[in-house]
Amino acid sequence: MDELSEIKEAINTIKETLVFLVEQEKVRGEEVAALNDKIEAVNELVTKQIVEPSIAYYNEEQFNKFNDKYGERLSKYDELMRSSLNSPDYSATRAAWDELQDMSDEEKDALDMDKYVESVETGIADYVAKIKEQLGLPPEAEVNIKADEEGVEVKADADGDGDKETVAEEKTEEKTDVEGEAEESEIDPELAKELEAYASK
Repeated sequence: MDELSEIKEAINTIKETLVFLVEQEKVRGEEVAALNDKIEAVNELVTKQIVEPSIAYYNEEQFNKFNDKYGERLSKYDELMRSSLNSPDYSATRAAWDELQDMSDEEKDALDMDKYVESVETGIADYVAKIKEQLGLPPEAEVNIKADEEGVEVKADADGDGDKETVAEEKTEEKTDVEGEAEESEIDPELAKELEAYASK
């Protein structure tokens, strides 16, 4: 009887020990989870308050250097492009920089920056020159383009007197012609399509 009691007591002791160990493991698990949550919170705090602002500052600093070197060349068409794209904040310099950031490191390493900027400048200049040519305007004419959901309107100082007048216009809203024939557009349809396509990019 004494031996049986001792065995039962030993078994109970083992059970209590196992319960204690399980509880301790549970506590440790909760402590580890809490520690992981704290580490994650600290990482998020460091990322948002230190890493991301530092990266943003560095990128802006690099853009400013790019702007100092190439901004004057690229910004001369900004006013025209803002009205053409119906985007008051458009900047050819910023657009060129953003496109540059989308390139892979390998592409950037192989890039000739002066040639890249020259290609951007040439692309904008060709776009503007084509508009003026199709409108029959001299290359030096100042042009403003407004393209939105209502259509396209082109104003230009065609005679050099400083006043811009509407030289072409295309409305996109539906028109009703009592004679059943569509009204003739005041602007070359191909040019209107090109302007609308460019504005929608």
